[in-house]
Amino acid sequence: MESVADRMSLKLQVIIDGYNLLHQVFSARKLSAPGNLERARQELLARLAKHLTSDLRDRTMVIFDSSWDVETLDRDRYVHHGLKVLFSTDFETADQMIVNLLMCSSAPQQMLVVSSDREVQEAARQRGSSYINCLDWLDELEDSRHRETTVDVDDNCDDSKRSDLLTEEEKQAWLKEFGFHWGED
Repeated sequence: MESVADRMSLKLQVIIDGYNLLHQVFSARKLSAPGNLERARQELLARLAKHLTSDLRDRTMVIFDSSWDVETLDRDRYVHHGLKVLFSTDFETADQMIVNLLMCSSAPQQMLVVSSDREVQEAARQRGSSYINCLDWLDELEDSRHRETTVDVDDNCDDSKRSDLLTEEEKQAWLKEFGFHWGED
């Protein structure tokens, strides 16, 4: 099975089921408070923009259901640091919009769909597109980023003498930066 890094090297167009991914990242309780959905959406886009390469951002569409935002939506598409952000204003759901994109594409084999929705995955499969569920994509993306930044460590090194170890405060700051908020909802 190809990894995300392998698929990304193929220069595929990436289509992300926005709220599907968002619900994998944030707790339902956090999303249910007034105004939190918009903040969570912006935080998700910021994380994607930060952790995807410029080339990959330019090839990525994040599609959200517009039915959740009808009263606050001031436009149906915009670009966020290279990411194309679209709302399904002409469709009932983002899923329908993604399926329509797959069906209308002249090169569906050049698409990678990130969604945990079985109907969307089935449509991608039928059109010859690659697909992956949201959690697997996030895991593979994190793994590929980790592999790119991993350095060899001398197993005989005495950690007590190293000056480059992170303090507990620095560890917590980095964990927060990468979206790990244990104990917070």
